[in-house]
Amino acid sequence: MGAVEPLGVGLAAAALPERPDCAADVGGTFVRATTSEGNGVGILIIGTGTGGVVLGPQDDGDICQWLPYAKELATTYRVALFDWKEPREELAQLSVTALRRAGARKVVLGGASYGGAIAMSQAYRVRPAQVGVLSFGGELTLPGLDGRPGIRWWRGPLVQIGSNQDSFFTAKHARELRALHPGPETILMPGQRARRRPARQPAPGPGARDRHTVLGHPPALTTRGGQRRAPGSAQGLGQLGRGPQFG
Repeated sequence: MGAVEPLGVGLAAAALPERPDCAADVGGTFVRATTSEGNGVGILIIGTGTGGVVLGPQDDGDICQWLPYAKELATTYRVALFDWKEPREELAQLSVTALRRAGARKVVLGGASYGGAIAMSQAYRVRPAQVGVLSFGGELTLPGLDGRPGIRWWRGPLVQIGSNQDSFFTAKHARELRALHPGPETILMPGQRARRRPARQPAPGPGARDRHTVLGHPPALTTRGGQRRAPGSAQGLGQLGRGPQFG
């Protein structure tokens, strides 16, 4: 597993990632980390508070892709964005570690497409455990990545937001995800009612919160021309965070 380094300690000068131009004026902290293969990773952390959110980009994305939504979330949460480096599976842990060092105590691991696939498949490995997973059209399998074994091990809350226009995560994949994931989940496909299910465990005792309300109602997903789009305001994650485990 890689490590989060303070300002590049232990990294060769040539490997140091730099803050991208798109984030030059957003403030926050730009953290350098290294993967187990020695690749330098840039992680941008913005926002305040004890609630944290990791947003992983699509396969060809980067920090800049998520930055507009991250700035909205940063009014309430600490948000971590990263650029892809190999091995990609390690970036979930590296980002969560950086968020916790910055002051976040409860973290939601999220991402879009490949970033969502990493979040769903690697959530069970992250320590300390995060409070939930938020995936925007994350695939169950990709070339070089079979996320299904990891999803079977994640027993915490999971929200998957897809699109009927997305051929990479269809209603068929939604049914497969429900069969794989042993914990509580909400799956929302525009044009269909959100399907929500509590964890596969005995009913909670008197006074306990229903486990499938931990993540609350998912934010809406708008699509244009078949393109995935993240929610347009921090209200979506605010609703996602209702319940005793986040905020």
